[in-house]
Amino acid sequence: MSSNVTVSFPGDGFVNVSSVNAFPPIWGPAASMANSGFYLCLFIIYFICFGLLLSLIRNRIKHQHVSSEKKVGEGIMKRNHIIMFLLAGSMVAIQCINLLIRIVNDILFIRARIIVERGERVSYSHYMAIWVTAGFSSFFMFLNFIMLFVILFFVQMVL
Repeated sequence: MSSNVTVSFPGDGFVNVSSVNAFPPIWGPAASMANSGFYLCLFIIYFICFGLLLSLIRNRIKHQHVSSEKKVGEGIMKRNHIIMFLLAGSMVAIQCINLLIRIVNDILFIRARIIVERGERVSYSHYMAIWVTAGFSSFFMFLNFIMLFVILFFVQMVL
């Protein structure tokens, strides 16, 4: 991005952008969208496998014979396994939310770049939506890092 880019808010509902370089080139957000879409597909496969595994475990618990020494479900899923499953699922869910927000943000950036390239002005609401979604994306990325450290600390505590 150029250092000579100025953005002003004249108060008429639009944003004056001095250069098209205020927004990234179209190929940048497009590549980011492709990357996000690819990982969303992988995470959907992960959640399908996750659900199948949990249903398999639930069926095993139902069909396990009740003996006088063991409770139903004992030995199949221990407390730490359940916590680890929940933490991993939460981390991937947060990542999916972040990827969806990034896709929306990339679409807004591409649209703003096209508007400025045509010589028109970007509306104030569009400009603010770009930076609000970027802020949400950063927030969910931060949450994802927190979940990563929670999982690491949990694994260290268990070992």
